[in-house]
Amino acid sequence: MSRLVTISVQNATGRLRTLRLEPWARHFVLTPDEKVDVVVQAGPETPGLRVVEATDSTLVYASDVDRAWVVQDGIRHELLPVYESPAPPPRRARPREDPMWDPDVDLVR
Repeated sequence: MSRLVTISVQNATGRLRTLRLEPWARHFVLTPDEKVDVVVQAGPETPGLRVVEATDSTLVYASDVDRAWVVQDGIRHELLPVYESPAPPPRRARPREDPMWDPDVDLVR
């Protein structure tokens, strides 16, 4: 059984405010008095939501969620999961320290 948890964020500062969403590395700019809803869907576990206020931004960090979205101005923005990318392959050793030789471009030296 999944459960939905919604948290509403309203900008009451009178100036632009940034809503940051982690771990999705997304942000939304809120105009004065604008309100958005952050909705998370979790499995049988209760999702964790942490809110941190700063001078010009609000951070919402969610953990243990299956899906998440933000509703801003009636538009639903799906937050896609962030996948770790593999590390680049190690560079081949240079036979000599020659600044003009590139092991990824030069075939034989």
